Amino acid sequence: MRKIFLFAAAAMVSLSSCVQTDEVYTGGVQEIGFKSGVTRAAVDGTELPAGSAINVAGVWDAEEDGSYVEYFVPTKFVEDGGVFSGDPARYWPNAGKMQFIGYYPYGVGTFTADYTGDVLAGYKVTGIDGAAQNDILYSDLCQVNAVPAATQALLFHHALALLQVNFQTSLTTEEVKIVSATVADVVLGGDLTVTAGNSSTAAWSNPSAAIEHTFANVTTAALTDSANTDATPLLVVPAEDAPMMDSNCNTNSTMPATMRIIPLFIALLL
Repeated sequence: MRKIFLFAAAAMVSLSSCVQTDEVYTGGVQEIGFKSGVTRAAVDGTELPAGSAINVAGVWDAEEDGSYVEYFVPTKFVEDGGVFSGDPARYWPNAGKMQFIGYYPYGVGTFTADYTGDVLAGYKVTGIDGAAQNDILYSDLCQVNAVPAATQALLFHHALALLQVNFQTSLTTEEVKIVSATVADVVLGGDLTVTAGNSSTAAWSNPSAAIEHTFANVTTAALTDSANTDATPLLVVPAEDAPMMDSNCNTNSTMPATMRIIPLFIALLL
């Protein structure tokens, strides 16, 4: 006799912002540096990893007339003891106004700043390979007088969505276990174009080929009516259409069966 088993698979996006604060060094020449201000949601932790690096572009308006020129080419800033310092070091000018914009992580994709007009218009990062599962962050434009008397902030946003699958069952008479969970037609990388502003925006283009992904660490324990979240999440390029999922399940009284499941909830928040 065929039995019908019902359980839920939920896919969620976990996104949050990351704040970096500018640190001004006292003494003769003041070096430009950045400091982590607020934790962020990530696959591998709650903060930027020790020793990680961001890419920062900076422009300078010496006369404060709205005409900016490149102050330094996009530069690697490396974390050491909680402070991101330039490699090579970058220093504040004695006067004028500055604009900064950042990208994380440094070295993922090819970064090209856009100096359209007399402002820092944004940047483009091409060839982002999502297979490495890097958390891609882009910042709002930071505008500040030089030399600032207080710390400054770069507010970062997530460019990728975190796809998490959850499983649960309402059955009380049968034991249900998940054998595997696979999501189809997901895109992991491509090119990212960031338009700078007080609230920067980002858009993906030239997406990498869509793939089928089988989640790692899916629980082998019997499901309950509480959502299980053991499966390793996946960073994906946000899409309007919910991906389709296949899930292999079995019970203590039937042969394994394959079910096709549409995620009940997908939230894409940037």
